[in-house]
Amino acid sequence: IEGEDKIKSITIKNENGKSEKIETDYILGFFGLIMKLGPIAEWGLNLEKNPLAPCSDSRLIECRIKGKVLSEKDRSYNPIAPGDRVFISIDLQSPDKGWILEKKKRYSAVRRWNRKRQAIQTMAANIELLLAVTTVKSPPFRPRFIDRVLLAGELSGVEPVIILNKVDLGKNDQIVKRINYYRKINYRIFECSTVTGEGLENLSQNLRNKGMSVLIGQSGVGKSSILNSLDKSLNRSVGDISSKHDRGVHTTRFGEMIQTTSGQLIIDTPGIREFQVTDIEPHELRLWYSCLLYTSDAADEGLGVDLGGRRII
Repeated sequence: IEGEDKIKSITIKNENGKSEKIETDYILGFFGLIMKLGPIAEWGLNLEKNPLAPCSDSRLIECRIKGKVLSEKDRSYNPIAPGDRVFISIDLQSPDKGWILEKKKRYSAVRRWNRKRQAIQTMAANIELLLAVTTVKSPPFRPRFIDRVLLAGELSGVEPVIILNKVDLGKNDQIVKRINYYRKINYRIFECSTVTGEGLENLSQNLRNKGMSVLIGQSGVGKSSILNSLDKSLNRSVGDISSKHDRGVHTTRFGEMIQTTSGQLIIDTPGIREFQVTDIEPHELRLWYSCLLYTSDAADEGLGVDLGGRRII
């Protein structure tokens, strides 16, 4: 292969075993979504063992990771994540297939500790907005889960935002108090309902002014329903809430980048039951949590404090 950011030629062996030099474009792309970005594409859609990586000429290319070229020092569970920018090589015999050869440096990455795999998991890369989705009920409102997701956003250098879905079911006093507290410490909150349509237009308008975003939340909070409401053409699968356990079931199996008809770039992620924060030591918490500036309020709100009045997770 010859060239740098944009490969000028590739030398291959033909059927007779002779070397043949072919002038071509070497594609850098985003995993999962086709983007018109010259020599750039994005990685974002997982399809079993053969992920799709879009290329700059609006094609989806079924790609495999070539060897151990994406190995990471921290033994990440997934060396590549939705939103990653990657170099790919097209199979000249099968133009719809190829190999991922290199990953570009990330400018942001939302990560968590995957307890089942005992490794760090990157949920999304190169995003500007983290959307922490929760509900007033079904499944229950879980502020400690929200706290962890907000912290992951702060650690990754992106703006964390709270989406309170299913407000048509009614907010109790405890939820109202919590939400008002989040607002007090300068977190943006969008209250919405995919049943009545309340707040969805406001959410959509705010997403248009940002770059790529990621939806993170428990199963059943309505991430797929929100996407369907933002773009009626998506028709993403929506699951029911378990009446026995009052929680959702998995309908989204893999992280996937979506481009809505209005041009919004949103990464949808599978529902998760717990969010374990990584990339931080316990003594560093006070440097990242906004509410540590309001220690007396943190204690009043029952946000998990130590003897010094400092909030912990």
